[in-house]
Amino acid sequence: YRRTGTELAAVRGLVTKAKRVSMNIRLFAQLAGKQVELSQLAPLRPDDLFKTLIEYSIDHRLLLGTDRGVSFRIDRSGFEVLRNSDVRVDQGLMEQAVSNLLDNAFKYSFPETIVRISVGLTGTRRFHITVINEGIRLRASEIEKCRQRGWRSDDAEATTGEGSGLGLWIVDHIMKAHNGELLILPTTPANLTEVKLVFPVTRT
Repeated sequence: YRRTGTELAAVRGLVTKAKRVSMNIRLFAQLAGKQVELSQLAPLRPDDLFKTLIEYSIDHRLLLGTDRGVSFRIDRSGFEVLRNSDVRVDQGLMEQAVSNLLDNAFKYSFPETIVRISVGLTGTRRFHITVINEGIRLRASEIEKCRQRGWRSDDAEATTGEGSGLGLWIVDHIMKAHNGELLILPTTPANLTEVKLVFPVTRT
């Protein structure tokens, strides 16, 4: 019996999801002690990051459903800055933060829209991974609440019953452990919500 590419991708996606859930549980336990523990930091390579974003985008679309018509699009133009910038991350935790962002973006996007992913340097010369989706509104008054454990907006509750309100809380702690920042912008009038993982750059 020969498995199709779609079947193999689905199996890989299930394995990735199991790893992500396991990591979230481990991080939740760590946060009982008030902080996330980093393991060895390694340089973030452009090819590795692009591969991670591609795989996680495919996994989320297959696992969370293709019937809504939500897709992912990655802008490759900013990846080259990593060849001349020293950005060091805990690879597993960085991937967990990305996965949690994509999970939120997919769940709360309107049908038949595109989740856009880009990377690059901010105006203050920090490295960012940015996710923008078109979906339910996140108001300015709710930005800080997003970082709280267990909080979900009324719109999120009405849109999908899935979710524990732990995703961005965990991401926030992952970024603080990297001396970085989880940056969340209020939804624009065009229903676009932008979230950034911002990492320090040692050398450019």
